[in-house]
Amino acid sequence: SGIPLDKYQEAFIQHFSAVNPGWQDWCVKELRGHGPHPAPQGSQFGQTYYVFWNFFAHSPYVTAKGQRRFYVESGANHWAHLSNTLFFDKCLGWEGLCIEPTAAYHENLKTKRSCKLVPELVSAKRMGLAYTDNGAFGHVSAARENQSHVVSARPLAAMLAELNRSHVDFWSLDVEGHELQVLKGVDWMSLTFNTILIEDFHIDRHHLDYIMTRNGQRKYLQLGHDSLYYSK
Repeated sequence: SGIPLDKYQEAFIQHFSAVNPGWQDWCVKELRGHGPHPAPQGSQFGQTYYVFWNFFAHSPYVTAKGQRRFYVESGANHWAHLSNTLFFDKCLGWEGLCIEPTAAYHENLKTKRSCKLVPELVSAKRMGLAYTDNGAFGHVSAARENQSHVVSARPLAAMLAELNRSHVDFWSLDVEGHELQVLKGVDWMSLTFNTILIEDFHIDRHHLDYIMTRNGQRKYLQLGHDSLYYSK
């Protein structure tokens, strides 16, 4: 039945038009918090609903500088299933960066999403990392596992520089236990963020909060498997 909405939300939905008209019905369901979880398309546990209504419902789709708003999804995984950025792409028309090392997902990310695909890993520095390719559960390996192979990795700033971007409106970080290492390599002086959603199921939440708060990010909400932060 979805999540109870207030009058503002109902009015917003009544006048909402998806940037991609073919996605209108799905976008409205997302705005209402409808659908089974995990859903066949979109975020696993309704994370999109919380991010949009709390941070972007009042924001124009284009910034004061004339740029479309921008998301990063790492790892991007399947183009639609379990994606925390599908709504921002199909419904709002944001531009984005999809970071995904698993080759099986690359073609659909290129053809069915508007984001720029980087077929690598995001990490603290330029290096080669052992990566176990296990579909939705692909992960950086602590040591070379039988099914692992070496994948090139770069810091987020280097990837964004190729797109002439230094500001990210929404970053979804879900890299199966490698999140803390990624965050330690973020250039917090040159990059800015509105909101960052981090899967914390495999990591120490206290350590995560420490890294984020000392770098100017404030904890907004603790979800079941994720921590949501925004810039102070």
